Amino acid sequence: MTTEKGTPMPDPQENKLVQALKVDPNNPPDLAVLNGFFGRSVDKANIRLYRSVLMDVWQDIPRNQIIHFDKIERGPETPFGEDIVWMLDQDARALDPQMVVRAVAPPQPEVAPLQPEVAPLQPEVAPLQPEVADDGGDGDGDYSGWRRLWPPR
Repeated sequence: MTTEKGTPMPDPQENKLVQALKVDPNNPPDLAVLNGFFGRSVDKANIRLYRSVLMDVWQDIPRNQIIHFDKIERGPETPFGEDIVWMLDQDARALDPQMVVRAVAPPQPEVAPLQPEVAPLQPEVAPLQPEVADDGGDGDGDYSGWRRLWPPR
């Protein structure tokens, strides 16, 4: 390739990322890129990548599966900076994401204290009682020996 003035253009340098990933132009790798914040893992063979600024979601990555890692410095788009990890896609898919689960009590509506259930008021009705007619048996108030006490007459 030549420039406009006819002088040969130097070959561009291979990008450092391409060099670090050891990309074979005949067989490019199937890579995954993970971003987050590096931290210690409980297992020294792993590095923990916190995937959230709240540090409540993470993945423990085996160090021997990391092909390359880099850092994005703080800036307007990344106020905390970030760590970037390249690994084979199949290895990344096998990672088990972990999450902190915090029990959060749902807001409780204000409820009046429980009251004992009270039966609705009913008018007092006297039971039917047998009674002998006191009118001399002329049939007034005589119901074959029964007289209604409610309602009063």
